[in-house]
Amino acid sequence: MAEPAKFPGPTTQTLFADGVANFSHSTEFAKFYFFRMDPDFFGSGAVSGQIAAQVILPMTSLFQSVAFLNAAIEDICIKSPDLKAKWAEAQKFQKENFKTT
Repeated sequence: MAEPAKFPGPTTQTLFADGVANFSHSTEFAKFYFFRMDPDFFGSGAVSGQIAAQVILPMTSLFQSVAFLNAAIEDICIKSPDLKAKWAEAQKFQKENFKTT
C-alpha cells in the first residue's frame, strides 16, 4: 500500500487574490467572491478588477475558518509587530465601510 502524500502535489490549484469582493449568507451557508486586480497585457498601467473564485461554505465552516485566521493574524502580529498597525488599519476600514446584506 502506498504511503499517503505529505505535501500538496503538482496539480494542487493555487488561487491568487487581492481581496474579497462581497459577502452574502443564509442561516446555513455563506458565499463570497475573491477578486484580483489584473494588469493589461500591454503594460499601459491600466488594471481591471476580476472575480477570481466563488467560495461557498457551511456556516460552521465559515466560523471555524475565521477563528483559525484570527488566531493566525494574532500570531503574525506578535511575531511581526510592524504588521500589527496594518491589521488595525484593516479592522478600522471594515468597521467604517462594511455594509450588511
